[in-house]
Amino acid sequence: MLDGVPERGQTVRGYNAMDGAYVDVTNWNASGAWAAGALAMNAADLASFAHALVDGRLFQDAPGQLSSMTDFVSTGQERGFTGYGLGFARLSDGRWGHSGGTPGFGAGLIIDPGLESVLVFLGNSGSFNSTRRRCPI
Repeated sequence: MLDGVPERGQTVRGYNAMDGAYVDVTNWNASGAWAAGALAMNAADLASFAHALVDGRLFQDAPGQLSSMTDFVSTGQERGFTGYGLGFARLSDGRWGHSGGTPGFGAGLIIDPGLESVLVFLGNSGSFNSTRRRCPI
């Protein structure tokens, strides 16, 4: 095994509602996302990425990168997403982040610079709709 490359292990299963049933779509071909990209990681890895981003470790050789990501252009809205930078949206309370998903999976990251905190959320459904259970627990 290569140094720094984790060994294969059990992964979470992803589900999508199709024709009234929940279908395991874990092996969906991510090339369907095309330029949208995709990440394969756990919550701890995503939180580590966020902390490295905001404390300057990620762009040590290019410090202007973070400022271009957080130079938000106004959306004209007073609530919700009030601005958008290079890959990150600003919320009305000053927090910023990004969320997305592919069939069967969803992830999000919220950064609160004032509190120096990071919130990561992951789901094994293609939707963050929490009004009903997506699959048997």
